[in-house]
Amino acid sequence: MAEDGDRLLIIVVDRDDDLGVKTGISGPVVGREANLDAA
Repeated sequence: MAEDGDRLLIIVVDRDDDLGVKTGISGPVVGREANLDAA
């Protein structure tokens, strides 16, 4: 986990769109809360 004041950038490319196919969520999914909701 990042320490206070540190920033962390994670980029994931869903090339086969399995997130969209299985869940109906269209990308991009941006932000912490949106990613938690999509999980």
